[in-house]
Amino acid sequence: MLCKDILKKHNLDNIILEEFNDPTYVMSYNHRDKTIRFNRDTLFKDYKNTSYGLSFDEYIVIIMYHEIGHALDGSMDLIMQRISVHEETIINNFGSENDYGYQRQQIIDDYMTLEINAWKIAEALIAEVYLMTEFHNIKNDSLEESEKFIRDKIGRL
Repeated sequence: MLCKDILKKHNLDNIILEEFNDPTYVMSYNHRDKTIRFNRDTLFKDYKNTSYGLSFDEYIVIIMYHEIGHALDGSMDLIMQRISVHEETIINNFGSENDYGYQRQQIIDDYMTLEINAWKIAEALIAEVYLMTEFHNIKNDSLEESEKFIRDKIGRL
């Protein structure tokens, strides 16, 4: 498969690639078990709903590099720990309710930092230079969608 070839090309044999059934995500990286998961149906549906003019394989290449960006982000574990502390504080009603707005914003900022970092790393790695215009279009749309998704998720805490 194309994704395995990309991992192999960058000597990332330590990253597991597996299909999963969660339709919420096209692809996602789990830092705990070092796994990139993808939903084939959601991936294809997302590809069909975009207007980037890419082939399906080219679209997968760009998305895959973004997930590799997460995998190679050396700050991910620390930021995820910080997010977890903020979420736990809100969920368990620790501290003053006045601080929860600040904590929610910190979570949003931290998640967005992870997304920005992943795209920066992806851009440095991607060998398919001819895809850079589409890469930037997908990146910009993805960052916008990620922020909406994260704000919605955090708003429910």
